[in-house]
Amino acid sequence: MCSRSALFRPIYLKTTRITAVSAVSASASASANDSNNSLQDYGSSTTLPLLLNTNQFYKWFTDLESAMKSETEEKYQHYVSTLTERIQTCDGILRQVDDTLDYFNELQLQHQAVATRLKLFMMRVTGWW
Repeated sequence: MCSRSALFRPIYLKTTRITAVSAVSASASASANDSNNSLQDYGSSTTLPLLLNTNQFYKWFTDLESAMKSETEEKYQHYVSTLTERIQTCDGILRQVDDTLDYFNELQLQHQAVATRLKLFMMRVTGWW
């Protein structure tokens, strides 16, 4: 059983939802003989359908929910594609760094080989051998 305070708790709605709810209540009070079967929402340039029964309301509400979900999903899909591009860029940079380190290690080995040969050569020339 709900408490009395829970029953009278205010409901906070976003502006788009308030507009949709007010349009539904206005369409419910509109006449069924409207010639274009739509209702102009005066808060925006959107034409809302005239809802004559609960089935139409449920269909309209389902369509509204799916549109809101797809709009939100579209934002996240864009974010995911941006992140994917950034990951690919980072992977490319990492490959270049790894290649550069491999070249540096190879160069270091060549330097050690040359230094060792030079040391041996100097020892032979100076007679330390």
